[in-house]
Amino acid sequence: MLIVRKNVIYKIIPFDEFRQLDCITLFHDEKTARRFGVITNGIISFKFSWQSDTIDPVMKVYNKNSFYCLGIDLMFSIIKFNENDFKSVVKVDYLLYDIRFIEGGIWVITELEILVVDVVNYTIVKKMPLPSIFQKIISESLLVTVECMGGEIITVEVP
Repeated sequence: MLIVRKNVIYKIIPFDEFRQLDCITLFHDEKTARRFGVITNGIISFKFSWQSDTIDPVMKVYNKNSFYCLGIDLMFSIIKFNENDFKSVVKVDYLLYDIRFIEGGIWVITELEILVVDVVNYTIVKKMPLPSIFQKIISESLLVTVECMGGEIITVEVP
């Protein structure tokens, strides 16, 4: 699999290539890693691994600050290629579903919780537990409406 977003490429690689790559590791657990990937802009690369056989990483670009968000399984990272650095690796409590940019925040959507990360200092500014499994975001504005699989609809004020 190969995904390209704004001149950045994410691809799945075999373990032997992962092991030989001489670049920064975003996240890797020797005991549970089953799949391996690399994200690169052609000059700078970051490698990572994950355990799920059936899901692929979520990669999103935040245009205003030129950074990339990458998440898979229980991990989420913010990557800044222009600084050859990753600003944050967050271990989430529930499986990552999606990443959205809403009203100047990074919304990390997991199975049973939504985290809002500040785009300036990369800290979590809000944690919102969900009453049941996340299904979809119905509307995005200063009030975000979220629908869960149990039929619950919650409205969240943007921090």
